Amino acid sequence: MTVWDELPAGVEVIEESISHDGTYSDGVITWFINLQANQEVNLTYKVKIINYGNFTNTAHVGNLTSNVTINIPNIIPNKTVDKENPNYGENITYTIVLENNAVSDAKGVTVTDVLPSGLVLDESSIGTGTYNPVTRTITWIVDINKGEKLTLTYNVTVNVYGNVTNNVTVGNRTSNVTIDSPCC
Repeated sequence: MTVWDELPAGVEVIEESISHDGTYSDGVITWFINLQANQEVNLTYKVKIINYGNFTNTAHVGNLTSNVTINIPNIIPNKTVDKENPNYGENITYTIVLENNAVSDAKGVTVTDVLPSGLVLDESSIGTGTYNPVTRTITWIVDINKGEKLTLTYNVTVNVYGNVTNNVTVGNRTSNVTIDSPCC
C-alpha cells in the first residue's frame, strides 16, 4: 500500500528523520508499506517550523485521509532600555516584552539575548534565565498565554564608550535597542 503525507507550507522536513524508508519530494513524503492483516505500523518524521500560524497536515492511504492542524503562535519581542545615553561604568536595565497575539498558548518559547562586549551582566538579575559566559548568551524558556504579554528584565554595567546595539531573538523575530555611551 502507498501512504503519502502532504506537508503544509511553512515547515521543512528533516529528511533523515523519515521512518520506514519513506522518501521526500516536492512537499510530499511517500511510503510503500506491506502490511499483514491486523498489523500496524507507525510512520514518523520530524519537521522544522519556519513560519507562524495554523498548519494543516494531511495523510492519505488510498481514498482515506486524516488531518491534524497545529497553531504556531507569533511571539513578538520588543526590547527597550532605561537609559539610552549611559555613562561609562553606569548600570542600565534592559526590558523585553513578549506578546502572544495568537489564538493559542505558547509553551516552551526560547528567548535569546547575546550581550555585546562592553556590557557586564549582573547574573542575579536574569530571573529564570541562564547565562553562558563563553557565548555571552542569556536564554529564557518561557510560556506565554494567548493574548498576554510577558516581561523579562536584566541589568548590565556599561564598560565601553560609543554605540552598542543589543538584540533579543524569539524564533525568527528580533528586536534591538542601541545605547550611546559618551566618551570622556
